[in-house]
Amino acid sequence: NDTVNIHSDQTMEQIQENLTVYTQSGFDTINISDAADGSFQTGTLTSTELTGLGIGTAHSIKYYDTELLNIGLGTADNHFDIQSTHANQTNLTSQQGDDIFNIKTISGLTNIDSGSGDDIVRVSNLQRINDTQANLNIDLGTQGSGDSLILDDSGENATQTGVLTHNTLTGFGVAPSKTISYLNVEQLDLQLGNHADTLTILGSHTSETNIDTNSGNDTVYVENIDGPTNINTDEGADRIDVHRSGRLEDISNTLTIDAGSETDTLIINDSNDSQPQTGTLTDQSFAGFGITASHLIAYDNIESLDIDLGSGDDTLLIENTHSNSTVIDGNAGNDVFNATQLNGIVDLNTNADNDQINLQKTTVSAT
Repeated sequence: NDTVNIHSDQTMEQIQENLTVYTQSGFDTINISDAADGSFQTGTLTSTELTGLGIGTAHSIKYYDTELLNIGLGTADNHFDIQSTHANQTNLTSQQGDDIFNIKTISGLTNIDSGSGDDIVRVSNLQRINDTQANLNIDLGTQGSGDSLILDDSGENATQTGVLTHNTLTGFGVAPSKTISYLNVEQLDLQLGNHADTLTILGSHTSETNIDTNSGNDTVYVENIDGPTNINTDEGADRIDVHRSGRLEDISNTLTIDAGSETDTLIINDSNDSQPQTGTLTDQSFAGFGITASHLIAYDNIESLDIDLGSGDDTLLIENTHSNSTVIDGNAGNDVFNATQLNGIVDLNTNADNDQINLQKTTVSAT
């Protein structure tokens, strides 16, 4: 088990010629450290070669048959591209600069620790993430305030499915059983491809999440969010379903939906909630019914809005409805509906039990 350390005073500026490292049997480690470098650097990593970081122009460090590759960056701003990795483990660690990392292809476990500073990590190869063929772990550090992770699959032309949680993304061409994991991100941007994609959001991190599904007849299932989440479905006949299991209490922050062009459907489902709930519907938002106080579901460019209430004794204030179709199903319970203004086509189904519908100085521009 061999260890090779490459760091003349923890900078690469003394490496002014080609260096090739061969390791063979056993568990071998190569440590490359530029940690004491206080100047701006750029670097590029492939599955066999490292260039930049002060290494002599037109020269490189080549490596073969290692089990663990550790690369430490300097204290200033760094721009680092991972064109590819070897099939085993790669660890890349930075410090306090405002760093930019572009990750195109990985073939082995890859860990990115960006340190402090306002860092940007972009995962995409020709606007696709399907070259992520191993686990990718990204930690953007706890001391920055503007760390951003961009997962760009916008160039994908095949139908894809995937799952987002508060710290992982799976699917969308990422190798089966492999994940992109992330920590300490202030802004997560996820861009999907141009076919009929399906995204299930089982959770979002506590800071901002922006999702753009691009064109195609996309389906987005929103089950749980912990931070402000913005969904833009762009072109296509899209469907956004909040929440398939019928409990809106898992919507713990503001969810903003812009469905874009064509015929789009938004489903807001609290049908499995047996507790009495209150809430408010406007032509642009829905609040209450277990959604965390002071937060709401905001919507725009929706052609069909379907709302399913629970089985408790619910009260819904309808301040206004949008200009297209709105369907409200009260389900069981002694429900109260107070309406002040109606637009578009409104279908109110009170179902069983003793329900009340109060039209209070109502302006009706609805069918």
